[in-house]
Amino acid sequence: MNLSAKLFSKLFHKERSTESVEQFPIKVQLVSSSTLTLDQWRRDTRLVASAKELARHEVFRMMAAVLENSHVRFVALPTVGASQDDRAAQQARSEGYQICLNNLEAMSKDWKTGQMPPETFRPVQPQPK
Repeated sequence: MNLSAKLFSKLFHKERSTESVEQFPIKVQLVSSSTLTLDQWRRDTRLVASAKELARHEVFRMMAAVLENSHVRFVALPTVGASQDDRAAQQARSEGYQICLNNLEAMSKDWKTGQMPPETFRPVQPQPK
């Protein structure tokens, strides 16, 4: 069992009451991690609900804060000796790290399809001169 699975099992089994288990039975369907996408995750209300429940735990919030505090944007390149390629690689690392943090947060938010705004278009009236 990997580290994240142990953490999840400890968090959920320790703090769950029997009432919540009976009210919301969760059937876990294992999917290969190489086929499940963030969009698919967010469309599954059960997975989003589980992520929301996890996000309410203090330990998980602390873990997310540690990841934010360890962001690579806080690592400065030396002012002398760093090439443009070094700076480009650092920028790409920073962007990738931020995307990962954003995706982790997005897993606890529902996928809502946008609604079209009501049509309020009128023909343009020429202005008198």
